[in-house]
Amino acid sequence: SSSTNWLPNVNLSYELGHNLFVRGAYYKTVTRPDFGQLSPSLTLNDVSVPKSGSGGNPDLKSTTSTAYDASIEWYFGKSNLLSLAGFYKNIDGFIVGGTQTETINGVPYQITRPRNLGSAKLKGFEVGYQQFLDFLPGLFSGLGVQANFTYVDSKVKDVFFTNGLGLVNLSRYSYNLTGLYEKGPLQMRVAYNWRSKYVNTQQTATQPAIFTDAFPWLDASISYDLNKHVSLSLEGSNLLKTMQFDYEAVRTRPQVYYVVDRTFVA
Repeated sequence: SSSTNWLPNVNLSYELGHNLFVRGAYYKTVTRPDFGQLSPSLTLNDVSVPKSGSGGNPDLKSTTSTAYDASIEWYFGKSNLLSLAGFYKNIDGFIVGGTQTETINGVPYQITRPRNLGSAKLKGFEVGYQQFLDFLPGLFSGLGVQANFTYVDSKVKDVFFTNGLGLVNLSRYSYNLTGLYEKGPLQMRVAYNWRSKYVNTQQTATQPAIFTDAFPWLDASISYDLNKHVSLSLEGSNLLKTMQFDYEAVRTRPQVYYVVDRTFVA
């Protein structure tokens, strides 16, 4: 296959007042399938009932989108920011794993392979805040905070996915809270993230939708610059040892519990 894509990109910025900006953007994007998704391989299972199979999809098309962004941003102090941004995207050909009946050598199989969705619309907004407390005395002037909240709503129009669940791997609500410290050679960061439940596998004719339940995540890091060329650092990931939970359709039908263990890097 071959394709030609025209990808215009327009960005505008206007200063309403002192350090108060309005920004807007219009752009188109293209994301091509990876080689694994395009693999022509096919594995069939004649023992299962109904007969099933899985494979790649060499007929996959690229995912294209048309996007509109707008924001208002207020910069105050030396490095402080308060912002509100909205976004809207039209997406065609989003790639998901899907199961459909395919006839192979006269025999029907339930074949699972990556497939292109029809069209999808995505919209939402984000509120962001960042401030360093440099008005505090002495060592405390290195303290800072970052916070943001995001709301995303998506709708899919496709003959095979008509359950109104929206795009996969996309939480409707998420927020991040980060405590900062930067003073001289010392930098510290503690970041708490939370996201609401999301669909990780779309519903099919034979399989209900699989959801990943809401979960938090806590990371932290500290580093110290010995000189211009050498620094020491320690980073910790998933300090809460969060257990993630997948379920079919409703929480009373659990499918998988799993944990990505605490990780430390020095």
